Amino acid sequence: MRKWFYLSLTILLLLTGCSDDQQKKKDEPVATEKESVDSDKVIEIEGKTFTKNEMEFYALMQKIFIERNRSEDVKNSNEIEKTNNYWDSQAAQYDNVNVQLQSLIEVHAMALLAKEKNYFVPPEETEEAVEDIHEQISTNPDIKKLVSDFGENQFDIEIFPYMQEYLLKQRVMAEVEKDVRSTHDGASEQEISYESNAMYDDLYEDQVSGMELKFYIK
Repeated sequence: MRKWFYLSLTILLLLTGCSDDQQKKKDEPVATEKESVDSDKVIEIEGKTFTKNEMEFYALMQKIFIERNRSEDVKNSNEIEKTNNYWDSQAAQYDNVNVQLQSLIEVHAMALLAKEKNYFVPPEETEEAVEDIHEQISTNPDIKKLVSDFGENQFDIEIFPYMQEYLLKQRVMAEVEKDVRSTHDGASEQEISYESNAMYDDLYEDQVSGMELKFYIK
């Protein structure tokens, strides 16, 4: 089970505090252009600032992965309505700003960890992953609509750097599973999955606890 509690509580308190501040400042003058630009910032992670648009892009990618999984799941389902309800509930989570922040933080934090471990993803592998996403867009109407609603031009700007980080995060997960398999000879796939997820969660918790995070979201 994801160890989100501490991070979720921290974000929740920060968001509540921001809401209170907004109420107190409701009679203040309208923000200047510079202040409006600054207000787009949602979080700074180890000196790198992310905007609201970037946070929403990370959430969009999770929805794209969900729709990809849904399309495969429905093909093999005898209870299509139940299957769709499940994936609808999964996608709906990413409309929540707290979950959007969690998604962004996890991908970026674990990509940084991968770089610390000198993991490397060749550019051609990233290009291949981007092409696969574009293939999904062209063949899946639900994914196409998600991208269209977000903005195709902005999507094209964001997709390559995102996939670089995502693949680095996946590399961390792959190395964790490799380590678990090497120390759990004869274990079932279910046991391997459980131990891998637990080890990954511990790595993520340790990584985030040692990082400097500054929240700007309002």
